[in-house]
Amino acid sequence: MFAYSNALIIWLFFVIYISSVVTFSFLMSVIFKKSSTAGNIGSLIFFITILPYNKLNDDFYAFPYVIKALYCMIVNTNMGQAIHIALDMESNEKGVRFSNLFERDIDLKFSFGELLIFMIIGSIIQLLLTNYVERVFPGEYGIAEPFYYPIKPLLIYLKKRGLLNRKSAWIN
Repeated sequence: MFAYSNALIIWLFFVIYISSVVTFSFLMSVIFKKSSTAGNIGSLIFFITILPYNKLNDDFYAFPYVIKALYCMIVNTNMGQAIHIALDMESNEKGVRFSNLFERDIDLKFSFGELLIFMIIGSIIQLLLTNYVERVFPGEYGIAEPFYYPIKPLLIYLKKRGLLNRKSAWIN
């Protein structure tokens, strides 16, 4: 199927995709506390994430770059777009190689390498959301952090320096 492509790049793409799917699963596991609910609704959401690729693929070339980037943070839409670009490069007998990894497609104005980067960024965002939800809503056996816990050290620093209003009693 990928006769002209570098096998290492294709393998790397699927490893990054699998990592993105795992981080998506982590996120679903902390959002839904019951495993049966997480499995059912998480699977449904996972399969729904391919719909933007199916519905918007024909108009993808017309989107601004920022919209394309946000669109490609979704795990399955990114995978569909990357395979689309890889198959286009295969049909042109170029394949995906290190030499053309960041070569933009004429119509899409997007490269395979950019899609890999967006998939990695999407995975990192999913991990950060997983960590945040798990700390703020720990379930029945954990101690909940305040919703502002990521910036709590900054708030404490500002309070010690006298740069924060003294009426902010909710900061310890």
